[in-house]
Amino acid sequence: YYNWLQMNVFPDWPAGIRVAKEAEDTAPFVDHILYAPILAWASYLAAHQAVFGGRHRLLLAGLALASVGNLVFSGGRAGQFVFLVLLVVLVFQRLARRPALAALVSAVLVAGVAVVSYTGNDYLRTRVDMAIAEATQHEEGFDTSTGRRIMFQINSARLFAENPLIGVGAGDYVAEYERINARHSPDWVTTTNPHNQYLFVLTTTGLLGGLVLLCVCFPSPLWRRCSLSRLRVALTVFIAVVCLFEDYLWRSNTSLLFVLFAVVFSRARRGLREGRT
Repeated sequence: YYNWLQMNVFPDWPAGIRVAKEAEDTAPFVDHILYAPILAWASYLAAHQAVFGGRHRLLLAGLALASVGNLVFSGGRAGQFVFLVLLVVLVFQRLARRPALAALVSAVLVAGVAVVSYTGNDYLRTRVDMAIAEATQHEEGFDTSTGRRIMFQINSARLFAENPLIGVGAGDYVAEYERINARHSPDWVTTTNPHNQYLFVLTTTGLLGGLVLLCVCFPSPLWRRCSLSRLRVALTVFIAVVCLFEDYLWRSNTSLLFVLFAVVFSRARRGLREGRT
């Protein structure tokens, strides 16, 4: 919020701790690629406690709104999307016995947040419009972020099709991608990863690695019913969705976040089973 206020209200303040990437990027220390998904998870946690918690609900609701507001002007598209998914999860958790009403409330809330985010943030609106335009014309998008990502994923899928069982090896993705890129799309730049966790694992370690990844993303202990079940389900949905947009288990910030909460929830479940709080 300091960064946002400095850019929009108090320009004479020091520049703060924005990353040196884009002038509009308010993320501290890391850019919005990592900051926005983490903020989306924080927003869900605050909203969950506001809805289900017994104490300090107004304070937690205010924290949830502040976190969502921060997310709106952060500019992270993946973070925005995963928060909308988590918002749907939260509504269905709260209205578990009334699925029709949950679907209606989810649609209204998602549409409302999306419209506010799109209309209230020029930076995010520009990035969304750019992504749509680039996606619809990706064959011509040699120098566009979205066009490149689509091509990275297409070529990675080709690479997996050539090596479905054991992949190309964890250290050989770059060289193998350069080879397949030269064959199918020589005018496009190469990459060090496909910006998709599932494709990255499948291309480097094959189907066996893909099965291991599914066990990591969907560990059975997280699905056992107890007082923490809602949070475990949300954590699983969070990492499963966000990994569609980046190798988030390959990036230390988000991978450590997932490991931290998986361990905390697992140990908390053990404590609940043994009668401890």
